Amino acid sequence: MIKQWIAVAMMAMSPAAAQAQFGSFGSAVYMSLDGGATRQFYNCNPGTGNPNAIGSVNFPANLGSTAAGEKKLIIYGGEVKTFKGSGDNVCGAKLYYRVSPAGSPTGPFTAIDLPFFANCNGSVFADGVGPCSANDQKWQRINAEVDLSNYSTGNYTLEIYFEIAGQQGSTSGCSQTQFDSNGGTNFRTDFSVTPALPVRLLYFQGRRTAAADQLNWSTASEENFSHFLVERSEDGHRFSSIGRVNGAGSSQVKRSYSFAAPAAGGARYYRLQQVDKDGTVAYSAIVLLRQRGSAFSLAPNPAKDWLTVSGTSGAERLTIYNQLGQSVASHQAAAQQSRVSIAHLPVGRYFLQVQSGSGVEQYSFVKE
Repeated sequence: MIKQWIAVAMMAMSPAAAQAQFGSFGSAVYMSLDGGATRQFYNCNPGTGNPNAIGSVNFPANLGSTAAGEKKLIIYGGEVKTFKGSGDNVCGAKLYYRVSPAGSPTGPFTAIDLPFFANCNGSVFADGVGPCSANDQKWQRINAEVDLSNYSTGNYTLEIYFEIAGQQGSTSGCSQTQFDSNGGTNFRTDFSVTPALPVRLLYFQGRRTAAADQLNWSTASEENFSHFLVERSEDGHRFSSIGRVNGAGSSQVKRSYSFAAPAAGGARYYRLQQVDKDGTVAYSAIVLLRQRGSAFSLAPNPAKDWLTVSGTSGAERLTIYNQLGQSVASHQAAAQQSRVSIAHLPVGRYFLQVQSGSGVEQYSFVKE
């Protein structure tokens, strides 16, 4: 396999070190842009048809924005693929990151150690991913948690580079260093931290009983918050308020709320209007409840890799939401029974919505 040597020194090096026959031929940052529901590798060395790319998504130029304390933009670690000559050594790899005010790069870098992960076995690594060749290795960490929303309100630049330790001409030495640093300029991306949200809603769900439509929701935090207005609609477009539930004001612990809406025939749509003390208004996702008596069931619950939904006709749309109300998976149902893969989802509680021509049904399940 032909490799493109991408290790670039960031400091003066001896002639022997500059010609060292070890380095990296692929690197990626492992992070989430949605609070952890979707975690993936962002390839740092893009190129059309690059066989050494780690993941299918390139390191972005902008991460977007996060509200302070929202726990939305998270660095979980990274991966480096290294090579070495038969008489050389690679003994470690690290990811370094620095966050600076946009346009003013300054301050020290922080290291995230990338432990040894896999050797090349034939033409693929031991984890089944390739290509690779003899003496290639993979170094990886995916359990670090660097929360970028902990920074104060403002615009920032995130810089990343990778360090590979080893030695030319020794199979045990570790006195030389190579860098994967985007030609010495580092891999850079921008992001913004906005003022804290008045409410961070974990979930909003409902169920229909003979006596009422029971609505339940929970918040992870509240900041100068006033109250919720529970709104109902027959068509999903025109909503009217049917009740008020006061908030906690300011809170950094989980709080649960409930509201029993008077029983009503036919389908009904519900949402929460979230009202801050200064009058700022935001809305939750919409929950639809229809007539009692479901034709669907799901199993197992808790589930690990697969969720089976029974009673489908093939016309339904199956959508899984996390506790933040974000869609994390969507599938078209199959006839009679549908199997939905949940192996990629982090451990936690989720909600499955089954949307058919007669309405939407919502179910809760746990991924273990």
